[in-house]
Amino acid sequence: MSPNTNRDQAEGLRRILAGQRSRQLCFLSAVSAAQKNAVLLNLAAALVRAGNEVHVLDASLSAQGIGSCAAPALAHTLWDVAQQGAALQDAVREHELGIYLSRLSAQALAQLPSQAGEREKLSRVLREMSPNANFWLLDTDLQSNNPFVLPELSASEVMVLVANTPTSIKNAYTEMKEFQARFGRRQYHLLVLGASATQAQMIAKNMATAVNRYLASQLVALGNIPADEHWSRAVQLGRAIVDAFPMAPASIAVREIAERLIGSQAPRPARAQARPTAAMEA
Repeated sequence: MSPNTNRDQAEGLRRILAGQRSRQLCFLSAVSAAQKNAVLLNLAAALVRAGNEVHVLDASLSAQGIGSCAAPALAHTLWDVAQQGAALQDAVREHELGIYLSRLSAQALAQLPSQAGEREKLSRVLREMSPNANFWLLDTDLQSNNPFVLPELSASEVMVLVANTPTSIKNAYTEMKEFQARFGRRQYHLLVLGASATQAQMIAKNMATAVNRYLASQLVALGNIPADEHWSRAVQLGRAIVDAFPMAPASIAVREIAERLIGSQAPRPARAQARPTAAMEA
């Protein structure tokens, strides 16, 4: 449940019976931590602005993970709550943007006790903490395997963040390849940062070719966020760009991506090109 209000559990049951399940989006990042955090916060804010309850879960085990954006800092994790070492309100922070921030654990779950149903206790916390949440955005790190050992999170949709550089494109493909080797074939959703619509379309097409040819999977172009000085200005102000500069190009792009995720506009699979980019062939 939300840390500040008593949730109606019957409403959560009605949502399940009606097929209204939370949508879980796992983010793999081939961009800087600052860029990744800004995307998660702004996208979450856009989803909230559209009337959704959004939880952002840090499962990265990184000091620069999305949990670092909580103020005051998160002193406890959801694992602590599951072990009855902390109350839920001490592990979930309501951000000024209207979203909820929490950290999954302080250590990789694969290294924590699994006997006597210890992970099941954590799963129970995830199931019960907010039955009304429309979206969960997961900040992940493949080195930790953190969210994917839990059945509640193992089937999360995979979102890939990539910048308009050969290095970022190559790293994004490597992350998808590593993810698939560990967890099996998935469909991937691509979000391109710092690119025009034309550039993003070309990147998506080339990456779709490589993903289809070498991973036998599908890549879906979710959209692009163009380079925009308003983005950094909003960060300096501590505000979401959709609120601070609603008509800025990046703000419009973020809102359009949120709309696609909500379902008003379904993202289309990127059309594969004849050859993958040189960065991915390396």
